[in-house]
Amino acid sequence: MRFVSDNFERGFQKEDRNHTPRVRFEALSVGINLALRESPQLNVSIAQIDKLLNSDHLKKWTTSDAANNRTKVISRIHGVRDFLLNGDFND
Repeated sequence: MRFVSDNFERGFQKEDRNHTPRVRFEALSVGINLALRESPQLNVSIAQIDKLLNSDHLKKWTTSDAANNRTKVISRIHGVRDFLLNGDFND
């Protein structure tokens, strides 16, 4: 949570809302946790966070059609993790 507080201006919230969709929270919280486990001193820029939060990838991973089937859950969590560790999306 400290990482989110330090690096995400609005925390888990979407830029235009005062609440956080469950799939967004899940993708970010678990993906960040996994990235921090691999790299405890993870350092990201504001530009990297903005790129993640405004990406079509995150939108695709967290929209209502991002069902709760196992493959999609793992895809969104690992997508956030991998982006934070590598600074780019693995298309």
